[in-house]
Amino acid sequence: MAIIYGSASWYQTCNESSSGTPNGACGTCYRDRPGLAYPNLLNHGTDWAGYCGYSIPRLACGTVLTITNNDCNTNSRAIPIVDKGPNLISLDCREDWLHCQTTTRAFRLIDLTRQSFLDLGGQLTWGTMGVQIVTP
Repeated sequence: MAIIYGSASWYQTCNESSSGTPNGACGTCYRDRPGLAYPNLLNHGTDWAGYCGYSIPRLACGTVLTITNNDCNTNSRAIPIVDKGPNLISLDCREDWLHCQTTTRAFRLIDLTRQSFLDLGGQLTWGTMGVQIVTP
């Protein structure tokens, strides 16, 4: 088990609803279902977190992580890995995110489906939140 702290954003690259064909690196990504994109995915190439010097466990598609919103509430959910991301090679390793109306700088470690972001109490207009990630 590992406990990791960072930030999370939400993304819309998954198919719109569970009535369509799923997509993403794992082939199980839907925007209206819980899911997250994880940067160090087993059998899916480069460890994108390693690019920024961040060491995290290599995990398989479908692994369920416990994600806790460390922002303005402590909502927590068990969320499966459904995709690979964020692609940290094309991003700054650390980015600003809003924390209870205060700007904070943190390592963006995961992307959440829109549904997961909302389930954790995220504000879509803010776009990011601080998170604690617990791996199995």
